[in-house]
Amino acid sequence: MAISKLGGTTSDNWELISSVTPTNGTAAVNFTGLSLYKKLLLRWTGIVFAVSENAIVRLNNDSSTSNYSYQYFASTSYTFDDNDAGFIMSGATTNHIGYCIFENCDTNSIKMLTNGAGQAGAGTRSDFQGFYLGNASVTQVNLVTGSTFTAVGTVALYGVK
Repeated sequence: MAISKLGGTTSDNWELISSVTPTNGTAAVNFTGLSLYKKLLLRWTGIVFAVSENAIVRLNNDSSTSNYSYQYFASTSYTFDDNDAGFIMSGATTNHIGYCIFENCDTNSIKMLTNGAGQAGAGTRSDFQGFYLGNASVTQVNLVTGSTFTAVGTVALYGVK
């Protein structure tokens, strides 16, 4: 007797939503119209800031310091942070690289930062995990800095429906 399978695959089918080079002189890369996605992966490679600064990831452009909690391993110690206006993923001026994966994006409940890492120059932060307490589904993802971008590198967003 043959075994049949009903339905599709149980694997996540990641699709590229958009890929951009940050505009010179701007302080944010914004991806909007994302309410269809249950998982999101933000990836940046080779981005450069005008001055030494952090790469901060926000959901729904929410800068409330009470909505983000995360831990990361940097150098030789773990740090827990719950008073930032986003997930701080890397710091310095040149060659920022990193990624973060969010789950539960299509719910009105807690969103999970299940994995992430960021590096720039000698400043390395890795093994990011955390959560976002916003009470609406994710409709936008923002990569922001206190400085400005210099039109170098790529920022890409992937999603799973």
